[in-house]
Formats: sequence, C-alpha cells, structure tokens
Amino acid sequence: GLDVTRTVLALNRLKDQLNDARIVAPFDGVIMQISLIEGKQIQGYRPVMIVADPTELEISADLQDSEMSELAEGMEVEVEFLNRPGETVKGVIRRLPYPYGGGGRSEGVEDEDKSVRITLTGVDLREAGYEIGDRVRLTAELERSENTLWLPPQAVRTFEGRSFVVVQDGGAQRRVDVRLGIQAADRVEILDGVTEGQVVIAP
Repeated sequence: GLDVTRTVLALNRLKDQLNDARIVAPFDGVIMQISLIEGKQIQGYRPVMIVADPTELEISADLQDSEMSELAEGMEVEVEFLNRPGETVKGVIRRLPYPYGGGGRSEGVEDEDKSVRITLTGVDLREAGYEIGDRVRLTAELERSENTLWLPPQAVRTFEGRSFVVVQDGGAQRRVDVRLGIQAADRVEILDGVTEGQVVIAP
C-alpha cells in the first residue's frame, strides 16, 4: 500500500545519497595521498587524492632545496636499493617540484607533493621483486673530473675562509693552503697546493 511505497522511496533516496557520497577510482590501485582535511571546505572538481597503480612503481625522494637546485628533470641517476647492497639500476628524474621543475604550478593534489620523482629505465620494479616502501640511495653525477688528485673531506681543514691541509715534512708538520675543486660526501678534489705522494695528516 501507501506505506510500502513511501518506504521504497525513502530507501531509494538513501541509496542515491550513498552513491553520491562514494568515490570510485577509474582503475584498481592504492591511495597514495589525500589532500582532504576534516571540516575544511573543498572546491568542486578539484582532485583530492592520488591513486597509484602498484604495477607501475616509481621512486619518491624528499630533498633539500640546496640539493634540488643542482638537479634537472631528465637527468640520469644511479639507484641502489638498501635491501640489496651493491645492486644498482639506472633511473631518470621525471619530476622536480616548482621552482626547480614543472611540478607545483597548479592546485592539483599531485602538485602539493614537493618530492622528487624518479622512474627506472629498463627495469620492471614489480617483476624484479621491489615493493612499495623499499628504501634506496640515489647518486646523481653533477660533475666529472678525470685523473684528479683527491683527499677525504676530513683531511681538509678550514679557518677564516681558508682551506688547508697539514702535511708531513720530514720530522715536522706544516700547514699548506689548498685550492678545492669538486666536493662530494666521500672525497674532495685538490686543484692546487699539494702533489701526489705527499703525506697528509688528518685531524
């Protein structure tokens, strides 16, 4: 009767409300990022989350501004997975955040992500056994110098803007000013000041 009809209509309205509140992804995947805050108003048609296809993985790195300023989109990097020491693969920087690259210039949810994105070349991460959450070490070649003289960073000392080393000179030690070239985490290029064969004393 009439009550049954009203009940059916009310049920249909509830179903419509439920369907309107449901978000359906265009493909199977994993939610990687949500830009929603409870109680905060959002604009219509603005992306609110990132859904990733776990069969197409890439690397995300959070870097300092000083590091990103040395990089460029399209630059090659060497990737070493920490759970497989010594095993390296090649990658390419796909995306740098604004102002270092093309990311972050609009209001899309992806552009709120300030990480650097790297894709691997010639390697299928899933087939190779890598998974979401694996940690990596990235190496980007910024400069190259062949047949150069270098010292470990701890052997080079600085004082009032001066760079110098302490060398063994017979039975004595003396300070020698040096001019530095390329500097990396594990070695520093010496352009002038000491020569090959001299004994340098570390602190």
